[in-house]
Amino acid sequence: MTHIMSNAVSPLERLPLDVRDRLLTSLSSFESLRAAVLSCKALYEAYSLRKHSVFNAVVENESGPALLEALAVSRAITDLEEHGKEDEIIDLVADRDGPLWRSEVSVEDAYEVGDIAQVASELEDLFSFRYKDRTKTTSALSYSESCVFRRALYQNWFLSLLCRASSLDDNDVDDDEEIDNGIDEATSSSFVQVISDLDDKSLSAFYQVLLFLDELYARTYPRQSYNATSGMIVMSATSSRLRHFSPLKIIGDFKEQTYHPNFDFYTRASEALATGLDNLLSKRKVNEVFEGKYKKQAVLDGVSNGYAGQCHKCHKATAWLYNDTCWSDLSEHIPVQLLTRVLPGRLSYNQSACNLLNPYVQAPDFYHRFMEDAFASLNDPASSWLKDEWVCGDCVVHFIKQELFSWFVRQLIHDGHAFKANCWYGFDCRTQRHNPVHAEKLNHLCEPDPSKTDGN
Repeated sequence: MTHIMSNAVSPLERLPLDVRDRLLTSLSSFESLRAAVLSCKALYEAYSLRKHSVFNAVVENESGPALLEALAVSRAITDLEEHGKEDEIIDLVADRDGPLWRSEVSVEDAYEVGDIAQVASELEDLFSFRYKDRTKTTSALSYSESCVFRRALYQNWFLSLLCRASSLDDNDVDDDEEIDNGIDEATSSSFVQVISDLDDKSLSAFYQVLLFLDELYARTYPRQSYNATSGMIVMSATSSRLRHFSPLKIIGDFKEQTYHPNFDFYTRASEALATGLDNLLSKRKVNEVFEGKYKKQAVLDGVSNGYAGQCHKCHKATAWLYNDTCWSDLSEHIPVQLLTRVLPGRLSYNQSACNLLNPYVQAPDFYHRFMEDAFASLNDPASSWLKDEWVCGDCVVHFIKQELFSWFVRQLIHDGHAFKANCWYGFDCRTQRHNPVHAEKLNHLCEPDPSKTDGN
């Protein structure tokens, strides 16, 4: 029997060149393009014939809007970290006709800009969720809104890089050490040249994104604290000297809810930039323009008063709202490390009781499990709110304070905890504060017994 051999032709090789070109230009990343070109002769040939247009299209796909600004940030980082250009960085960033701002994209640029764009994408997703559409965890911003957001983000990123300039004496300065106020206006102004010529709308967008980054910084543990008198969480204010935080570091810390001590230093350069920025914002009356002319919203269209909604309970307008779709995000408002502070009476001073609680609250996805359990156990659901309704962090803290203790006791009972004899004074016991032997010997996870304490 005779076998007729024929050269097999892949389906891709049968496609017209224009179709293969379209396939390549639709890829979302430079890594995907590289993999596709190396995987198939037909795609390699299409890329070879139209290399320039395909390459640029894929780089733009990966970087998203504001490609030129993303490239400039990426190149500035490379100049600082690989080429040691700290003494030139101010002039390089300010020179719009210089090498940082060239429109041509190299292979090295393509790799580097992808990392920058990934950070921008994560921050845009979060900004969109908080300020525009809480039904989507990925960005719902229009193309024009995304352009405005990303340009403003990259402008903030530039300022963090300029804090590394060595044109001034850049020895690190301790937090308690006063910096010589001899930085002249011309020097401080040079640090903000990259934003000084922006129009009111663009400068307000820059300012809004700056406030957004500040909010993320303040919502990263341990910058929150619990005020027992007011029963509210207090967010740390962001010092103007802290503009050396890059968006990469801010989103990294925020996602991990982890404190990085290397954030807490600043230099003469960061002081000069902070002074220049404060002067520019004051001179241009940016806060007044942002709040008055643009109603606290210079990035998004059709969003009134700066926010997408208000708290169902207290009706406060805020971007930071929560419901059963994002209970796990509550750690950005009240870190689990602070939950012992909301226990009733003086239990927060009882290390034995706190040691029992900590394994529960530090378990993965604690907030989701706790909130679901607490809602299921409510005796009077009408006194609270429906779990799919959006409420602010302060109202959720009030709910947690109301429900955590009973939930904690139920968990201990469920897990077979052997309770010791009750202290007469229960969670109000004063002795548990200063006597660890007493705190350990008796159970204080109980109500005071008025029959034994005469109600005192």
